[in-house]
Amino acid sequence: MAAAKGAAGGVAVSSSNRVHLVRAVAVGLAAILLYLALRDVDWGELGAILAGARPEYLALAGLTIVGSISARAIRWCGMLSIARKVPLAQAFWATAVGYFGNAYLPARAGDVLRSLLIGQRIGSGSFALGATFAERVLEALLMTGFGALLLPLFSGMPAWMERSALGVLAASVSVLVMLVILARFKQWLAEVSAGWTWLGPWRERFFALLDQFLSGARAVRSPRGLTRFLSLSVLAWCFDVASLILVATALGLPLALPHALVLLLALAVATAVPSTPGYVGVYQFVAVTVLGPFGFSPSQALAHILVVQAATYAVVTTLGLIGLWRLGAGLASLRGELARSGAPAELG
Repeated sequence: MAAAKGAAGGVAVSSSNRVHLVRAVAVGLAAILLYLALRDVDWGELGAILAGARPEYLALAGLTIVGSISARAIRWCGMLSIARKVPLAQAFWATAVGYFGNAYLPARAGDVLRSLLIGQRIGSGSFALGATFAERVLEALLMTGFGALLLPLFSGMPAWMERSALGVLAASVSVLVMLVILARFKQWLAEVSAGWTWLGPWRERFFALLDQFLSGARAVRSPRGLTRFLSLSVLAWCFDVASLILVATALGLPLALPHALVLLLALAVATAVPSTPGYVGVYQFVAVTVLGPFGFSPSQALAHILVVQAATYAVVTTLGLIGLWRLGAGLASLRGELARSGAPAELG
């Protein structure tokens, strides 16, 4: 009993250390990127830009953010419905909770959150996690693919941005190819590794993750499913670009359509890997770096991205809290679900 208690205590300590490490890395990354983004800002200019914001355009930007979340909820709902019919309303509110979680928690814990919430309703949290995993990999592949193709066409783009786009694209393609290969040789690999006792629980976790992805990716194996996924992805990106332009219009800043698309792609590349909660520091650094070659001063770029983030936070917080209420998830149960899933339980 004492040994068991000690082992459990060791696990708890290890989990606590991991959470503290994630927090420390997130805070450190945010601090460095914020310093790089803010060092050349004219605070007087920034204040004047923010003070002149036009609320009617900000309201329209908020609606486009809702549209983006809705398009992604419909896309995810279609993937989930391969296993069991999921009401669109439930998928929407779970997606809203996911965005809410990603805004306040590190390491994209919101994606785990929405998967667990909807998994309780379809009777398979594993399948919901697989659908979310597949959705994230495929969208990252599409966005970074567009980024790798389009970013080099614009003069003045920093070299690190192009390299990052190519790197994330290569990583996404590698993951996809590896998963396809593993799917084809899964049975053979399971038989060969059956006697590898040195792998311990990692073998079961590996095959469970592979099964989750393959199950979740069933929705895009057919031409119809893939077309649906691509169409809804493009629709979501259109809403995202529209929100960027509307915020710029509200602030009196000249953000052209091609430049808004480049900013969106750059943000997608920079956030393809889980980072700080709400991407604090990441968004500011990317905006100042990308918009500079298009004639934006650091103050203008910072004002734009701050308002974009504020509008996003306002929408996802409102919808996320409503989603928590609609889906009947309290803070205590969410902490428990996150702890059982291995994600950082930092809500509240």
